[in-house]
Amino acid sequence: LFHFALMILSTLACGWAPDIGWFLAGRLLQGLAEGVGVVANATLRDIFPLAEERATAMSVFMSVSLISPMVAPTIGGLLGGLLGWRGVFLVLAAGMALSWVLLWAGLPETLAAGPGVDEEYWGEGLRVLRNRQLMSLVASLTIITGVGLLFSSTMPLVMQQELGLAPLQFAVFGGVVAGSLVPGLLLGDRICQRFGTLGMLRIGMAVLAMSAVLFAACAACLSRSAWMFMGTEIVFNMSIPIICMAMEVLYMQPLDNVFAMAEAVKTAITSAAGTLVLSVPSTILVSKGNDGVRNYCICMAGGTFLAVAVAWVGFVSRPPEYALELQRMFEEEAQAQHMTGAKEAEAARAAPAPKAPQGKAAAALLERVK
Repeated sequence: LFHFALMILSTLACGWAPDIGWFLAGRLLQGLAEGVGVVANATLRDIFPLAEERATAMSVFMSVSLISPMVAPTIGGLLGGLLGWRGVFLVLAAGMALSWVLLWAGLPETLAAGPGVDEEYWGEGLRVLRNRQLMSLVASLTIITGVGLLFSSTMPLVMQQELGLAPLQFAVFGGVVAGSLVPGLLLGDRICQRFGTLGMLRIGMAVLAMSAVLFAACAACLSRSAWMFMGTEIVFNMSIPIICMAMEVLYMQPLDNVFAMAEAVKTAITSAAGTLVLSVPSTILVSKGNDGVRNYCICMAGGTFLAVAVAWVGFVSRPPEYALELQRMFEEEAQAQHMTGAKEAEAARAAPAPKAPQGKAAAALLERVK
């Protein structure tokens, strides 16, 4: 609540800034206030301890998070034209104030303070950093983040300058590719409910590996086909939510009372390393090379293969005991539900069919008609 209140104040500071210096100071405060974002996933872990339930909640949460940036530029442009840029910040502050009231009234505390919490908190945090299997999930997420940022930074160059798309065509392409994340989230939730969290991770890795093969094929012989490029990007974007949701759930599952710290560690590593180590060098390679489309596809194929390999070697090839136990519990529950459904169906088939009501004989009815 404190950070969210700071977000409101910093947004008002931006809207009322008398010069660029004060505006930048307000934006700096906004950046600090956005640190509260790491608590969101941690709160989901508190509220939904069961992995499959948390996957469903995360699917809804991520869908809203993805749809909002898609519509925000259009709404912001409309408000900017009507109210000016200062008015946009003031409208945002009003919406944030309403959200703060809803959080205060409707969200209970999910991590109660108690004796020994500080010691457990830092001890658990160090355990996260020392856990090779958890860090392999973070490393794979970092690589996926890096290749995802590469898409954002190089698409105008690749699609407009290299493939010759007009601005309107590029806008449609970007909307279709970004929108493909939403069905990917819905598909990921269905896969989780059908195959469990560990099964969702394996399926997500297979689909992501398939998109890497498509990127490699596009780089080898189809780098000038806009349709092939668009199809490959759609497959990639649909596979990202499946594997990322599974990694997020499995990353948080074994932890106790350090969900916010674990999320902060993951966010810091994925944002910093994904940008500096992967996205920036790849962007330079794509922009400075002779064939931007081919270089982009090579970087995407290599990064995607690497993400799958890291997840396989570090986690999936030898899953930790908690992940295997989670999968066993899911399969036992699914088997019990299947047997219950089979017994109910058998009982329904064995029940005698209801007798039709006895009416008057046909001959008597005909006689009355005559």
